[in-house]
Parts: sequence; structure tokens; C-alpha cells
Amino acid sequence: MVVSHDCDLAQSIENEPVCEAVVGFTIDKLDGRYGWAKSARGLHLSFSAGRVALNGDFVAIDKIQIPKIALADHVPAENVRLNYNEFTILQKWLALRYRRASFPEAFERRLDKLHDKILKALTGTESNIVSLYFDVDQGKDVERVDADDTYDLSIYIVHSADTDQKTAMAAATRIQQALTQSFRNVFYKNGKWQEIELRVILPVSEEAITARQARRFKQWNIDHLVLRAGAQEEPTLNPSATA
Repeated sequence: MVVSHDCDLAQSIENEPVCEAVVGFTIDKLDGRYGWAKSARGLHLSFSAGRVALNGDFVAIDKIQIPKIALADHVPAENVRLNYNEFTILQKWLALRYRRASFPEAFERRLDKLHDKILKALTGTESNIVSLYFDVDQGKDVERVDADDTYDLSIYIVHSADTDQKTAMAAATRIQQALTQSFRNVFYKNGKWQEIELRVILPVSEEAITARQARRFKQWNIDHLVLRAGAQEEPTLNPSATA
């Protein structure tokens, strides 16, 4: 899939001799952990605007450069196309590689204890969950040391307004219940919170998030929890899948 900007494609070969493309494979089903650009490293994306509907699995490092002259005799495929929402998800994922929200390192180390639980909660949500928004200490960047010096955390589980609302809300509610229990199991000890205090965790439709909230809150993605080399579970490219 060519991912260069159309202005670059229109430039002369002398000014822009190559274009960028990302190689993907077809998959049977989307994995909610990698939908809606939740991970900067991998993306599961549906193509629903063409005659052939399919799901694709893409990995950020699998980008290649193609000489533009090699595309001169070809036109974009009409049978496999992205709709507007899918196109914006692709744009967001490409930008996320270089523009990610950051959290205090001490917070990430503490939250890393729930890495697998958060991934498990997102599994099976397919395209229903848009993102998780985190409000940590109301935006203050503090490196806390003592376990009794807790980070205040609010989580907003944003579900899609484009899919079936009952299904999307049910998926968000399941995540709310699972994460509430996981946070209490790990960080609530001897009648008080330690390391991280979960103040709020709410399911909310993407239509209800204001521009101010989206600007103030930080969007969590899978990569935020990875401070150890090799700890990240990458999307799996199935060798038997169809390119």
C-alpha cells in the first residue's frame, strides 16, 4: 500500500524519485489491540469501501521505497479501498510513529505490572474500542519514588460511534470491569492505594469526548508500557496469509 502524500507523488521524478509503501498481509479477523492505531508498531485495518472487503495486518518497520517510475503505468486499485474513517486511522497510525504522548517513567514502570491485563482486556474488541485516554496527575509530569506517593489516574474507555452502539458500549463496559478489578488486585493493598490510585474509569462514546479533553488527556497505546527491550508483543505477520 502506497503511503506517500499525494503532493509528493505529483512531484517530478527529479524532485521526488521514490515513494513510500507499507507491506501488509490479509487476516481473517481484526485484533482490537491493534485497531484504531493503539500501537505505533502494528496496525490491523479493515478495507470496506471497495468491491472486495478485507482486513490487513501492517507492521511499521515493513516500509519500503519504490521508484515512482515503476508505478507510472499503474492506477490505484478500485476493488480494495479504504473508507474515510479507515483512511484517517491509517493517517493517525503513520503519524503515531513519531508523535506519541509520553508519561513519567516511574508511572510507566508501575503500570507495566498490568501490561498483560490491559492487552487481554482489549483482545476481542475488534473495531469497537477507539482508544484509552489517560489523565495522570492532571497532566503534571512528576517522577514519584515511594509507593505511598501515588499517581492519580483517570481512564476513559472511548468506544466507536460508527459501530453498533450496544455492542460497542458492552465492549467498553467489559474493559471497565476487567481493569477495575486488575487495578485493585495490584495497587490496592491493606485498605489503601499504593503506586497508582485509580480515581475514575468510565466508558464514553467518541462523540462525547470534547476537543479540550482530547487535547488535555493523553492517549495510551500498547508501546507506552514497554520499557524493557524485547518485552513488546508485536503483531504477528502470518507467513501463510495472502500479501
